[in-house]
Amino acid sequence: MKTLILGPVDVTRKTVHRAIDRAILNPTEIVSCASAGTGLFAEEWGMFNSIKIRRFFPNQRKWGKKAVDMMYKNMAKYADGVILLYRNEEELSELTSVLPNYKKPFEIIKI
Repeated sequence: MKTLILGPVDVTRKTVHRAIDRAILNPTEIVSCASAGTGLFAEEWGMFNSIKIRRFFPNQRKWGKKAVDMMYKNMAKYADGVILLYRNEEELSELTSVLPNYKKPFEIIKI
């Protein structure tokens, strides 16, 4: 399953790796925006497990100020499912706002 893994930037490698290991969704490809923290640690987990990595980048020229939002929409469209890592309700609210009306498998893991 092409899996988008979202979470906080200021998180440890060990926390992200353990969360993915205990997830119900089984990633066969990691969908990433190569951001610090969760994004890079998810990619690292994929490399350790010989899983393909697909990176998305914000296209400032094409989308301007909406570039990051469009990147997340494109990542969500490409992915078959999402693993969302969060620590508190504020973080959960912020992260879920990136993916409104997401209809694919969605797993939320408190870290």
